[in-house]
Amino acid sequence: MRSKNLISPVTDAVLRKYLAGYPQDAVSALHHRLMKERSGLRDKFNTGSLYLGYAEGKSDALYVYVKKKYLVFDVRAPAEEYAVEMKRQGFEIQPKSNWQASAGWLTGLRVPHDVKKLAPIVKLALYALEKHRLCQ
Repeated sequence: MRSKNLISPVTDAVLRKYLAGYPQDAVSALHHRLMKERSGLRDKFNTGSLYLGYAEGKSDALYVYVKKKYLVFDVRAPAEEYAVEMKRQGFEIQPKSNWQASAGWLTGLRVPHDVKKLAPIVKLALYALEKHRLCQ
């Protein structure tokens, strides 16, 4: 069953409307970059929980939760391997205890809204989307 809180596809107007009062540059830049890099990428925005979900296959491989001070990523990438890499890149990780974490995803990756180096985040997101698409 589809939630009444989900909007797809995600447009700039949707982000502006539902993220009014939140910094939007990083989430908008990330969204545009992912959509440009992957034709066929499915996106959705949950207006209740303020998160974006992305998938290339049947199920999501990336969630981006919008908070006042930062973005929080849950990424379908091996947590142990990528936590080390992302910490090395200077990002903070506060792992969650959700179903994604129990499935081995990297969860709780915090990215400040004023992030200057979005490239490592985009690279990780594209890896998760591609890897998951190939496994289906």
